[in-house]
Amino acid sequence: MFRVALCTVLVLGVLAGPQGGRGGQQGGQGGQGPQGGQGPQGGQGPRGPPPPPFLQNVTDEARQAYFEIVSNDNLTIAEIDTQSAAWASTYGVSDIYTEFQANQTALLAEIKENVTEVISNLSSVQSQLEAILDNKDQTREEQRNATETLREQYPIEVSVIFSIARPQPPQGGPQGGQGPQGGQGPQGQQGGQGPQGQQGGQGQGPQGQQGGQGPQGQQGGQQGQQGGRGGRQ
Repeated sequence: MFRVALCTVLVLGVLAGPQGGRGGQQGGQGGQGPQGGQGPQGGQGPRGPPPPPFLQNVTDEARQAYFEIVSNDNLTIAEIDTQSAAWASTYGVSDIYTEFQANQTALLAEIKENVTEVISNLSSVQSQLEAILDNKDQTREEQRNATETLREQYPIEVSVIFSIARPQPPQGGPQGGQGPQGGQGPQGQQGGQGPQGQQGGQGQGPQGQQGGQGPQGQQGGQQGQQGGRGGRQ
């Protein structure tokens, strides 16, 4: 019953909103066009919910005036209600409009009552559900049957509890999974060319030794000795 009432109110909300009314508005404009081919485009309105009863037998001008009121984002809800009631009086549909508003108010009151009842049942249903799931002295089939029996008795409460208990992926989780890309540290170690620097040092060492011209000095000394010998001779 709660689910039916909730759906009904949602539909009524669409009916009273600017989107639901626009379908009816387009239908009326399609009828006025001289080109008959535009009629099917205006006929797209019936795909959505039908317009409220107080809009069914008014002129296109009246519909347009109503939609301008309910789609005005600069008006408060109270101002929309006041201007809508004045609109209904202007176009002679006050009785139908008042009846519609009374029915909507009654449905909203019923929904509030049902929501309050569901909330008050959640704690008890949760305890019963936990008892079923924690009972290990039963087969899995018996557990499923017990859960479904509880669901048949409290369909909305069980659905709400399962929805709350269902794990939700953390926000930004997929982005956080880029951590492995950050693990490129080993590539940085490979980029370290320390061993190459050591090799370069080793290559320069022999050059330094070769750069030493000590052997040439020795050769010069030998030449001096040979020159001395020549003098002696």
